[in-house]
Amino acid sequence: MNTYKYGPLSDTKRQIRILSLFPLSRGAQLQGLLQIIDFDTQDGHPQPYEALSYVWGHDPVFDHVLHLDSASLKITAHLANILQYIRLPDEERHLWVDAVCINQGDHTEQGSQVEMMGDIYRRCARDLAWIGDPASERVEEEEKKEEMTEEEIDRKLEKGYRTFAAWLREFRGTGNSTEWRKTLDGDDATATANGEEEEEEEEEEEEQLDRERRYAYEFYRDSDYDEMQPPSTAEAGLAFIKELRRHAVTLGDFGGHGVPPGISAKLEAVFCTRLWTRIWIVQELSCAKEVLLLTENQSLSWNEIRRFLARAQRTDVHHFPWGRGIVESGLAKIFFRAAEIDRQRDVERRRGQGDESTLLDVLARFCDRESTDPKDRIYGLLGLVPPKYRRLSVDYRIPDAKLFADVTAEIIRQTQNLDILCQSPWERRGVPQCSRLGGRTRDLPSWAVDFAARELLWDAGSGYRSRETMFAGDKARRIFFAGGDFTEHSWSFQDDMKVLKLRGVLLGQVGPHQPQPPVDMEGVGLGVWGHDLTEGVYKTTGEPKLQALIRTLVTDCSGYPIQRLSGDQIQKHVSSFSKVLNTGKSWFDAGLGLSEYYATENMWRRIEHNWAFFTSGEGLFILARKHVQEGDYIAVIEGAKVALILQRVGQDGESEYFEIVSPAYVHGFMDGEAFATGSPGRFLKKELLIV
Repeated sequence: MNTYKYGPLSDTKRQIRILSLFPLSRGAQLQGLLQIIDFDTQDGHPQPYEALSYVWGHDPVFDHVLHLDSASLKITAHLANILQYIRLPDEERHLWVDAVCINQGDHTEQGSQVEMMGDIYRRCARDLAWIGDPASERVEEEEKKEEMTEEEIDRKLEKGYRTFAAWLREFRGTGNSTEWRKTLDGDDATATANGEEEEEEEEEEEEQLDRERRYAYEFYRDSDYDEMQPPSTAEAGLAFIKELRRHAVTLGDFGGHGVPPGISAKLEAVFCTRLWTRIWIVQELSCAKEVLLLTENQSLSWNEIRRFLARAQRTDVHHFPWGRGIVESGLAKIFFRAAEIDRQRDVERRRGQGDESTLLDVLARFCDRESTDPKDRIYGLLGLVPPKYRRLSVDYRIPDAKLFADVTAEIIRQTQNLDILCQSPWERRGVPQCSRLGGRTRDLPSWAVDFAARELLWDAGSGYRSRETMFAGDKARRIFFAGGDFTEHSWSFQDDMKVLKLRGVLLGQVGPHQPQPPVDMEGVGLGVWGHDLTEGVYKTTGEPKLQALIRTLVTDCSGYPIQRLSGDQIQKHVSSFSKVLNTGKSWFDAGLGLSEYYATENMWRRIEHNWAFFTSGEGLFILARKHVQEGDYIAVIEGAKVALILQRVGQDGESEYFEIVSPAYVHGFMDGEAFATGSPGRFLKKELLIV
């Protein structure tokens, strides 16, 4: 059979191809027809179409065949299985499938179609999001049918009921999930004011147990439930979510309580699959008006997912869903990706009404998603960016470094600030924004964000993701203001965007890395830093050195929410630290009051995890990344909210070239003091060339 050859799409009109998938009644072979339609008018194809979201997989092998008009198109086994499952019995199904409808061998067409992807999914009648792995699950189902007898099924159901009922009683006893308990208890389960007869109470208790038993049976009847090793199939997971929703349960009902491993495994089988980690899936699920999650035998509307997630906290450049710990960390880890997509779907629904995502918002919100091609970390999300913020065109021929530099420059233009240098969401532990430790995209300037950087930023202790940034403020509030106002004269480019020209002052050079106490502070006394750092006056601010040191160690902030210390808070922090340092005990054992403990220990834990304490030859107290080295330069840049640590890498005449090494907190220079009228004459503003 001949290999299928794609007909060209128009260069002047927006066109797409639609797959008409032939029904099962036409035979066992996968067959269909590709039609070209004018996208903006839908001429030639009046029927609505559905889109398909699925995972291609690593190193996909195209060893299965889709028959198209007497020719064959090679597709993966996974896609072939999905298409077999979603074929209709007696009528064609009209689909948009990226691997089929885009000529993957034509990079020009690929680029133009990628630019349309957001609109393709907005226009579809429904997005079919395939979660299961049909090949493996089909085999497991056949094995279960062959191996399990009726007696074995009954025993497993009984075991499943006992486990579920025990968890349910414990959960109900916590006072959570009023609506769920009301549904299970029945409307007349509450004692009346006049009391009830003992016999009636016993009957009601039996009825309640019977309701719980029936509920457990309904849930576990199709599951090969094992108390120690519960199944982790997407089928069981979707079934469980549907049962929760049938009883009006939301994620918020769980509060800080987790779920047993058996239930957790089912939820993970739905929400921790590779589908949720892929960059392209984000755009697809966000843009489609209607989304249906699918496995072989289960389906679930996104509306039910949305109701289950309830109202997650806002997610933006600096915030994650449930970042304040209102949901137990294990559950937050399972659901945070779905919650981020649901937030983006909210933005889509209000498109054009003022609540729009900027380029930075979108790229940062989904910075941990995966893509095979690093460029897709940008291109795969462009469809979510409103046209006024989308000034980039899709071109797979340019180098990654050129694209990343262009995007960084565009973010600076759009935001009119240097936050992308000061508090980049792409900062990773041990991988700085410079070439010192390697690991960056080749030929990428230090000022440009390495959008290829990806790390699952989960705190090892709490389970929550944590940004690596020194939070300097967002649209709603300003925490630091080291470099003053940003203007159009604060930055420019030289040498075809290889050099970023900034203006600022050099405060001196970094001195030795000072001792880093353990996070619990146990066994640490004032002597760890010596008399030079704890006695006398800190010249820059005129306050006692010990107070300046303590303010530096917490970046002069309390949290959460993160905000600058007031006068009273400074004294409380000094008092708390002093108690710990004078006793040599841990935060927990030093006799702090509860408010003291949380106000001070929480901020110290956040800082200690990511930052190190340095001094300068001029006696400045500094917090910066742990990879900063003695001899690096301390700079305050015009328009930058926090200070920066620079590495001098060369000189051409009077021009000096630097690389950005790290953001920094420099005590006494975080509120514009370096540029203030009357500041010491040695702080002369000069051009700083960043490469």
